[in-house]
Amino acid sequence: MNRSLPVAALVVLASRITFAQPTTNYVTKPGDTCLSIAIGELGDRARLADLHRLNPNLGPLPHRLVPGTIIQLPAGERGADATLTSARGSVRVRKPTVESWDIAQLGLELFRSWRVGARERSSAELTFRDTSRLYMRENTIVIIYGATASRYTATTAELERGALETRLAQLSGRTLSVKTPSSESVLGEGRALVVVDDRDTTMVANHAAKPARVRGVDARRRARGAPVVVVAGMGSKVLVGALPSPPRKLPPAPTWLVAPPRFVDLGRVGASVRATWNAVPTTARYRVSILASDGRDLAAVEVPATAQAFELHRLPPGSYLATIATIDVEGFESAPSVPYAFAVTPVDVIAPGTARPVAPTPPAADMAIELRLAPAPLRVALGSRIIAAQGETCGGAQEFDVAEPTRTSIACHATDGAALPPVGVHIVSPRACFGTACSGTVENARIARSGATRLHYTFGGEATLGPAITVRGSQGLTVVSAERTADGLDVVVLPTAPVPHGQLSFMTASGFVLVTTTVDIDPSSAPDRATVVAPRARTAVPRWELGAFAGYWLIGAGSQLGNPTDPAFQIATGPSVGARAGWWWRPWIGIEAELQVASPGRRSAPGGVAVIAPRARIAVRHLEGRFEARLTLGAGFAGMVEGGERTSADIDGQVEIGGTVALELVDRWWLRFDVRDVMATIPGRLVHGAETNLGVARTF
Repeated sequence: MNRSLPVAALVVLASRITFAQPTTNYVTKPGDTCLSIAIGELGDRARLADLHRLNPNLGPLPHRLVPGTIIQLPAGERGADATLTSARGSVRVRKPTVESWDIAQLGLELFRSWRVGARERSSAELTFRDTSRLYMRENTIVIIYGATASRYTATTAELERGALETRLAQLSGRTLSVKTPSSESVLGEGRALVVVDDRDTTMVANHAAKPARVRGVDARRRARGAPVVVVAGMGSKVLVGALPSPPRKLPPAPTWLVAPPRFVDLGRVGASVRATWNAVPTTARYRVSILASDGRDLAAVEVPATAQAFELHRLPPGSYLATIATIDVEGFESAPSVPYAFAVTPVDVIAPGTARPVAPTPPAADMAIELRLAPAPLRVALGSRIIAAQGETCGGAQEFDVAEPTRTSIACHATDGAALPPVGVHIVSPRACFGTACSGTVENARIARSGATRLHYTFGGEATLGPAITVRGSQGLTVVSAERTADGLDVVVLPTAPVPHGQLSFMTASGFVLVTTTVDIDPSSAPDRATVVAPRARTAVPRWELGAFAGYWLIGAGSQLGNPTDPAFQIATGPSVGARAGWWWRPWIGIEAELQVASPGRRSAPGGVAVIAPRARIAVRHLEGRFEARLTLGAGFAGMVEGGERTSADIDGQVEIGGTVALELVDRWWLRFDVRDVMATIPGRLVHGAETNLGVARTF
């Protein structure tokens, strides 16, 4: 059977029907012909007819393509030519039909004739369809071409300016053609570098690749002359309009001299890393690069020949690599040095009065290598706790408190006992100032010998103190209580011996004394109120609380109180009054008993009932000056003592959870507001109800 007829008929039918075929723009380049575009862009010379069909404006044959002409090609004939697989800093992309540059996102697909630019302190990696990789350095612009044909093994890119590193996998059989304003180079497997300077001069350096073939170009950027073969370790220079120079040997790479394997990130602010290398004769400058452990570029800088060290600051914990290359007076760059591997390990700093270290520093988005050899020391508060990484030590231990005001550095040791580079520190001390201002001359507080007095202290100086600061009095001066406020600390003191002066010591939870202050004790019967803040006659921390309140009940549907078989006679809502008493076992936790009488009504029947509800609860509170917040958890029962018509006396078990806020109106008198979720314990389920009340309380 002849199977070609249906196919032929199908082709003819398709030719008679016109569809709106999607197209894409292509900008012609010098040397382009319709045939070369059909082969290079569409992958087959037989596609020449499609190109002519989509571009009737080209006129009669033969077509002479003017560089810069925009022609139409079938869209979707080929996938992306390359992908942006790595980017640092500001990387932009420009399509051939527009003048503006757009931000290039990681993973962006790149197509033929697109431009990619890496700006100052930026870099990018482009991966082509054939897995060839180009690494763009800072201030570099590349034009994407991609493979010249689907059956070819060459990928093409054009370097307008800047520096391009090629990274072709070994044994891939691929080649990469790099065009510049003055040359055309075909690079093989391995690593090579192509640089175009401000005068369009091209430098080709074969660092560790198969032989490269370098040619000059004419005014129309067509390759001319015999290629110069550049083997590994050699380089060639091409001036505009000239042929490539004979290959010459590349300069040697420096070797690292002092390069510690680990550094300390003290306080999670980033580490300062420093390394040195040996000088190379006839060097014009060096190029230092910092890479992540997976090879991603993080930072790079070129430094003068007089430099033999670098510093990188604010480097977060992690593993890194550093390389250095030599650039000679002619501009040829050596292969990078043997990578210097190092790691940054975190050491936490817990400020006085706090329980947790500061939050980790996120990786810097734009690291900068500096030549400054004396970074400012890290400021550490006196009394801070230093906690080394697991298995490492700082100050001779895994944890220690900074107790020496004159300390200038902190030295740590790795798990194998090797010393890590010390970190310079500047120890700062806090100040405790009586009153509301901590500037100028600090005056002593003065209190009466009889009775307790409340003193307010603020903290100044360069050190930041957390909330967990304790206070201890010297002999003859007892600290009754200490409460943290928004701007300092309220301390209640009580003289207990006939001494003229006392000392208050402000300490961390571990007992380290941060700062001391003097309190003058006046033998007169009354204190000097000009120097006393809010005096109170407290002789002990208040432990007892008595109060009364009024509120409102909302009993949930389904409660057993009332008449559970007749919804009309089930009890619902009503007012309540009550009294309570509490005892605080510790300043922050206590127990409370309460008796409440309510008079709720029925849901739809007339009349009301009387309910008595005794309860007990546990309370946890937080005090902030004159404000207080509590969380409560309790249990009890509600008993109906007066039923009335069709309503029987009953008892429901109850559990509750609630919250309380309170405000101290005057000394020891508090205004208190409570809200609770009260749950009746009906067999097999819980019935929720709500309760609010407002009352007053007195502490003793």
